[in-house]
Amino acid sequence: MMKINLKAAAIFILFLIFILPKKSNADCQFTCSPITIDTVNRQVCMGFQNYCSCIVTSYFWDYGNGLTGNSQHGGTCFSYPGTYIVKVFGICSNGSIDSSVHTVLVDYPNNIICNVITSDKSLEQSNGEFSVFPNPFSDKLYFESHFEEGYIKIYNTTGNQLLFKEIGFGLNSLDVSFLTCGMYFLYYSNGIISKKTIMIKQ
Repeated sequence: MMKINLKAAAIFILFLIFILPKKSNADCQFTCSPITIDTVNRQVCMGFQNYCSCIVTSYFWDYGNGLTGNSQHGGTCFSYPGTYIVKVFGICSNGSIDSSVHTVLVDYPNNIICNVITSDKSLEQSNGEFSVFPNPFSDKLYFESHFEEGYIKIYNTTGNQLLFKEIGFGLNSLDVSFLTCGMYFLYYSNGIISKKTIMIKQ
């Protein structure tokens, strides 16, 4: 029988509690301003005004275009057309981490959408009742439902419905290879709960 070293176990638990970074109860918030258009280089340049609720000792930006930054307020240029996931992390003085994740859609001159709050995860589950993954996705989407009946709809950013599919209990897969790269809105309903989320096709 394996013997447990209680002292080592206690030290490990203290490490998990006090050493590993913790997610803060409040997130950073950033807005997109100003926005300028560079038609010569086919770019849209944005500044980001960012504020975190904790006392931040350092910042990290991931702009989703291969560039990063470490200032409080960020900014970068995005080639268009394209969809980008912009993330900012604030390392708080108490060891927790504030963060914010936004989707930036750059399709000049048709659409420039910023400040759409997104999530690193797939669609948030409601008591484990439904989930969709991965996000971002490529050619396949997977749905896990704990209901016998339900359906999903996918819309583009102009509000046109591109897909309707009924899904049942368990794990369902869906071929979405016909969708072009960009941002989509996914709606799920089963008559009891309704969910919506932003999905990114890469």
